[in-house]
Amino acid sequence: MTEILDFTTFVLEPKTARIGSGKNIEEVDVSLFPAEATLYLMETLNRKRKVWTAEHPDATEGPKPGEIELSPNDLVEIVARACRVTNPKITAEWLRSNCSFPQLSKFCAWMMRQAEEQVNGQANEDTTESTEKNR
Repeated sequence: MTEILDFTTFVLEPKTARIGSGKNIEEVDVSLFPAEATLYLMETLNRKRKVWTAEHPDATEGPKPGEIELSPNDLVEIVARACRVTNPKITAEWLRSNCSFPQLSKFCAWMMRQAEEQVNGQANEDTTESTEKNR
């Protein structure tokens, strides 16, 4: 008998966010921080780490927390890539043009927390539930 591993059970329940202003309000499912956006985030941090290493050739340890940071434009691009999966209208340019700075800052911070939780596996309750569904 063939064993089937069903990884679709690890998909979280949809969670919708509304962003934008005026007539330019869009909805996006923010329950999943997609792999494409996560890989882009990792790639961006890796590039910054390489620059740091080149600037600190005598360092015996890697960068300390806070020595490598994402720029606001990096954050907006990463968040746009995450949103684009469920709403292709959302681009970095769209976010910069249709959100206030406080709105964009809060949304980006919230999305990055989502990414961190998913990458670090801190969404254990949902994963445990999904695993039980697989049995």
